[in-house]
Amino acid sequence: MPMSVNYSMVGERIAARRKQLKLTQAELAERASLSSKYISKIESSTNRALSISSVLQVCEALEVTPTFLLLGVDDAIEGATYVNVAQKLKLCNDEQLRYVSRFIDAITGE
Repeated sequence: MPMSVNYSMVGERIAARRKQLKLTQAELAERASLSSKYISKIESSTNRALSISSVLQVCEALEVTPTFLLLGVDDAIEGATYVNVAQKLKLCNDEQLRYVSRFIDAITGE
């Protein structure tokens, strides 16, 4: 079961981290060598075609990992838990994965 990117959440994480660093969209754009318009589109989820290069540039500018930006997982804090759960999911069959997915949707409000 492939993971999918929730672009809305990516945009929210970018905006939250940018504000945490007290940066404007223009300042983030400059740090990431991207346009302010592009940053605005990412934060508002209107751009659903993020390139790997752009993700890496934004991550470097915001001092976060791609795993955090795309999935919301803080590698330093949650990495071990995430890996543990991922290993257990690999043991599940399709029916079990669908059940787990519904459970996660229920507890996250998705």
